[in-house]
Amino acid sequence: MNEQTSQNVNSGTVGKKNNGNPRHPLKKRPVWIKILRGMLWVIACLTAVVLIAITIAVSYLKPERLTPLVEKYANEYIDADISIGRIEISFWHTFPRFELDITDLSVKSNALSPLPHDSVAGMPVWADSLLTLHRFNGAINIPKLLAGNITLYDIILDRPEINIVQATPQRSNLDIFPESKKEDENNETSVFISDLSFATFEIRNGMSVRYLSVPDSTDISITLSDTRLNGNNAPDYSVDIHGLTSASVSDFSIKNLSFGIGGDIRWSQYDPQKLALNNFKISAGKVNTTLSTDINFAEGLRIDRFNFLLPRTPASDIMELIPEEMCGETANLKAGFDIKLGIELTQQFRPAVDSIPSVNVTLEIPEGRADYEQLHLSRFALLAKAEINGEKLDASTINVEKLLAIGQGVGFELNGKIDHIISDPTISGTFKGGVEISRLPKKLLAELPCEIDGSLRADSKFSLRKSYLDQNNFHRIRLTGEATLRNLKISMPELPAELYSRTMELKLGTNSSFTRGDISVDSLLTASLKIDTISAGITGMILQASEVKMGVGCQNTSSSADTSIINPIGGRIVADRLLFRSTEDSTRIRLRKSTVGATLRRYKDDKTKPQLVLNVATDGAFYGDRLNRALLGKSLLLVTAYPSAVTQRPRRSPLIDSLSVANPDLPQDSLRAMARAIRRARMKTLSASDSVAVAEGEVIDISVDNSMRRLLRRWDARGVLKSERMRVFTPYFPLRNTLSDLNIRFNSDSLTITDTRLRTGHTSLVMNGSVSNIKKALTSINHQQPLRLDFTLDGDTIEVNEIAGAVFAGAAFAESDTTGIFIAQESDNERAMQSSVETNASDTMATLVIPSNVEANINVKANNIAYSNLMFRDFKGRLNVYKGAINLEQLTAATNVGGIDLNALYSAPSKEDASFAFGLGIKDFHIKQFLELVPAIDSLMPLLYGIDGIINANIAATTRISDGMNIDIPTLKAALKLSGDSLVLIDEATFKKIGKWLMFKHKEKNVIDSMNVEMIVQNSQLEMFPFIFDIDRYRLGVMGTNDMAMNLKYHIAVLKSPLPFKFGINISGNVDDMKIRLGKAKFNEKNMPKSVAIADTTRINLVREIGNIFRRGVRDANIGSLDFSGLPDSGTADSSTTDTISRRDSLYFIQEGLIAPPDTAIHASIIPETKKTKNKKAKK
Repeated sequence: MNEQTSQNVNSGTVGKKNNGNPRHPLKKRPVWIKILRGMLWVIACLTAVVLIAITIAVSYLKPERLTPLVEKYANEYIDADISIGRIEISFWHTFPRFELDITDLSVKSNALSPLPHDSVAGMPVWADSLLTLHRFNGAINIPKLLAGNITLYDIILDRPEINIVQATPQRSNLDIFPESKKEDENNETSVFISDLSFATFEIRNGMSVRYLSVPDSTDISITLSDTRLNGNNAPDYSVDIHGLTSASVSDFSIKNLSFGIGGDIRWSQYDPQKLALNNFKISAGKVNTTLSTDINFAEGLRIDRFNFLLPRTPASDIMELIPEEMCGETANLKAGFDIKLGIELTQQFRPAVDSIPSVNVTLEIPEGRADYEQLHLSRFALLAKAEINGEKLDASTINVEKLLAIGQGVGFELNGKIDHIISDPTISGTFKGGVEISRLPKKLLAELPCEIDGSLRADSKFSLRKSYLDQNNFHRIRLTGEATLRNLKISMPELPAELYSRTMELKLGTNSSFTRGDISVDSLLTASLKIDTISAGITGMILQASEVKMGVGCQNTSSSADTSIINPIGGRIVADRLLFRSTEDSTRIRLRKSTVGATLRRYKDDKTKPQLVLNVATDGAFYGDRLNRALLGKSLLLVTAYPSAVTQRPRRSPLIDSLSVANPDLPQDSLRAMARAIRRARMKTLSASDSVAVAEGEVIDISVDNSMRRLLRRWDARGVLKSERMRVFTPYFPLRNTLSDLNIRFNSDSLTITDTRLRTGHTSLVMNGSVSNIKKALTSINHQQPLRLDFTLDGDTIEVNEIAGAVFAGAAFAESDTTGIFIAQESDNERAMQSSVETNASDTMATLVIPSNVEANINVKANNIAYSNLMFRDFKGRLNVYKGAINLEQLTAATNVGGIDLNALYSAPSKEDASFAFGLGIKDFHIKQFLELVPAIDSLMPLLYGIDGIINANIAATTRISDGMNIDIPTLKAALKLSGDSLVLIDEATFKKIGKWLMFKHKEKNVIDSMNVEMIVQNSQLEMFPFIFDIDRYRLGVMGTNDMAMNLKYHIAVLKSPLPFKFGINISGNVDDMKIRLGKAKFNEKNMPKSVAIADTTRINLVREIGNIFRRGVRDANIGSLDFSGLPDSGTADSSTTDTISRRDSLYFIQEGLIAPPDTAIHASIIPETKKTKNKKAKK
């Protein structure tokens, strides 16, 4: 039925009469036909109305009427002064186009008028001229518009000018439109664009656009010289825009930069959210690029396709686009090469969602040339590719397939790849080439912290990650190859510091191997450095070396990745010559043919505990500082260090316990605070006193700092030191000291010396012993822990004179060298160094202070010992040092006929507290040797002048020692016993004179048959006890005293003689003015005790007391003076003038010519009596 109706309608038949047939009723038309007909009539009517309206408007709105009308309403609506030269519309004579033509349009903004005068005073004159347009012409197809299609014809703009000014952050000349009402934010409308087409859009005679922003001083000017948009092939459009631009911003400026945009644009009103650019040309200056992209605005901005291509373009053309202010170092680059760049999007990119696009980037620089400052490259090329994954940036890769740079002083080729750029950048590649450092860019050299010059040559392969660059993973780096530095010079004037090396060769390997015997090891990380000559100096220190070889290696296996276990590593340094010098403290170290090796391994196969093994060998070494010199022959040092097994347990402080008892109400925190304050005060006091003790020499400062203390407590060590020969020269002991066959074994707390030969001066000994308590002595804060020495010295000869002189001279030097001006001579000549030490040794003597933190027990044996001019044999004894004192215990020595036995104590814990005590026993000693052994005896006993022979002696003495190692006479106390037989008067003339005077029977025999003398010294006076000796036919008794000034007061009693009576001789005065008087004999032989045994008893007691004092410590038990109370009266001689002989005895001496006669008058009276006496005797 519908088909039939349609056919009927189309045919235009409604119905006809059929005369021959019966008449049928008329059929109704369909409703949709009626509706369609109605719509067509409405459209026709509207079209007619529009055409009539347009006709009336065109006819009525002539330019004379239309122009002022538009101006009026535009000025009322917009806050601006709008001026229009002419507006003309036309329709019928251009049908079906409705054409609009505007000339001389001008818009002057009033938006800046409300601003203060100061704000607009400095603005350009065109600030209010927002828009000027010489002519606008455009047309639209009215019939198509009525049909819902927008069809535009050619749109032409002639010389438009746009000026935009931002006067303040809140105000610009664009603010000319009234504020629009805010629409409901939830009122969303769908986008509908009618069917749109146009022919061309063209700007003629140029277009000028200027933008000025006063707040940020931005000034941009764009001049479009040629602009054309062609839409004849819609939806494919073509664009062609060219122009010039200039800009001035705060950081840079652009002047007359040409640019261009041209290409095909695809856009359809049926799918308006999509935009496509195909082979779109973008140019700036001489640089042309091509862009192809698909953009979708349906759901925000989305880029589906993006291809950017910079074809091969001279780099100089690209560099011309860089503003002069931003050129930087590129201004010094003369680019003779081209650049090609391609960027391709690999995944859709949403800028609002995705932070980084996924792209492939290819950068290619075909081989060319380049010049940068002093760097001239004749060949320069680059090919680099990057695959950027925007979704998973860590999956991105950068591949440098080729980087080539060859020129004057430089030439290298690099290729590499970078993976995992976010999580753990991985770099692998190869490098081969070299460079003259001086030809590197000045900007790069200026960034270095030093001035550097030299040449580098390298050939290497590398593979590493950022995570490998730490102490736990460095061994995982794969780096093989070698590098050579020649004529390297580094200078840092601000320190100052300098370094020079002629040749340095570095070799690296991460998968090396070696075979030694049956042992083969592979997968080794190795590095070696070879230096033929190096010289470095920094802030007063100089290091020089030649033929240096260094190497390091460790396992590089999968187990090395476990940082919780010890990865064995070893290193080695070999140097033909090495010199270190410090000008600040005059320290010098020289090594010759030295080797240093170090190994880190697992301690006792424990994977978590390290063990460090160090071995040092040298053919010769020299050490010197301001005072000391040491030369070492061929030597070897082996050291093994490992963690200490001793753990310190927390100890409860007795101080806190005491404070807790005294303050039971205080909390533990307060008690601990009080304890810390008390300890700090104690430490401050101890530190002050300890500093004074170190300065005065009362202790030896061998302590270390806190970091070293911690190291010594946490680590143990053991090792061996051997040397063929070691020589030491020091003014503290100015003798030539030589150690031969040095053999030392040591650990953290002790060292043992075995069969080491010591030669000091003319003394030769073999040393065996140990030094212990080293760790505690080094870590003691206040030097309370002593260094303990236990040695046995066995040798051929000991020169006591040399050793004692060197010790005292060293003490004097230490006291005199407070200014530190002495500097020992630097020389390899041993004699020259010894001469320098001896020349500067002090001639004076200072008090020898014994450090209280040194304890020693030394057994000494020697075949021969020289003291003064004496020579002893079979010497043995002990030398003990304890708490500031030296104890000589049971020192014995023999002569050809006798021997000595000595015990002594020298106490000097400080300079002001020095004393000396000794007990000496001598047997069968020649008097001359005795006087040389104890030089002070001949001064104390003038009776020993001129006597020779063999004697025995016992001496006990105590005294204080004054400055200069002098005996303090007022404090001297001594007991002395001398005994001897067949003593000879060595002065024959004196003996003959005495023999004639005393009428000796044997005048040629000058022998004293026996003598036994005892005496004491106290209160600066010698007191001799009575003793008797026989000579020829005489028996003499002697007693008396003398002081230290040799003021004599002696009495000699003649107990037996050829004379018929006894008499005495009184001696007084001094040696130079001696007075002798005759008198009575003072003592009786029968009543005199045989011996008082003072010296024997005192010596025995003193030796016992010396041992007790030494064991208790001299500070706790000072040496007391000898006690002579309770001794019997010595019967001191009285030389008063009342003690004279009888008249008769005097006449006898005068008659015999033994004494001089008195004056003549007296003599005359005496002679007759004498003659009478003779006559009486004659008569008898």
